[in-house]
Amino acid sequence: MMHFAADPGRSKLGFTGAARSAFQFLEDILGFRLVRVEEPTFVRYESTGSFVNVYHSRGGYRVGADIGRFVSHKGERVEDRVSLFEVVAAAGDQEAAEALDVAAETFAAVATAVEEAARLLRTYGAGLLRGDEAAYLEIDQYRRLATERHAAEGARVWEIRKAAHSAWKRGDRAEAQRLLRGLRALTEDEKRMLNTKLS
Repeated sequence: MMHFAADPGRSKLGFTGAARSAFQFLEDILGFRLVRVEEPTFVRYESTGSFVNVYHSRGGYRVGADIGRFVSHKGERVEDRVSLFEVVAAAGDQEAAEALDVAAETFAAVATAVEEAARLLRTYGAGLLRGDEAAYLEIDQYRRLATERHAAEGARVWEIRKAAHSAWKRGDRAEAQRLLRGLRALTEDEKRMLNTKLS
């Protein structure tokens, strides 16, 4: 696993102060307590059965959060963790989910991103924060469907790619190029095929 050491200069971005302020509702309303602050990129809250990690990712400067609960597994207490991205995506707010994937590299951008993460957690994560089993089952269902969708998308792309190469081999270059235009990631050979001028 790759680890990134936080640049000490990142303290000037004000992440931990912004996170403690924006996520104060966890302490004031929901009975969580602040248990750990790691300058300059991490804040953790815990309640009796749940936790929230708020972070400013060291590699990508993205503000995010994990919500979870403590469960027993093989006689040990372990964390069952859900990302805020998954929570928001499962709720169908694709625009907000995509906004979570934007780097925050200035003081103002960090403050805005932290406020938005707190708002999204309040809006979509209430059941998870309470440790509600139904909320965790919803996330499990979302994960299953997302995995199936990715597998189906991969199979569809494979079929398109196969059809494009078959068309190219039989000399139907126009059909091959039409099919390749629908793909996002092309191999070097496919790029050459797509850029070949038709006679």
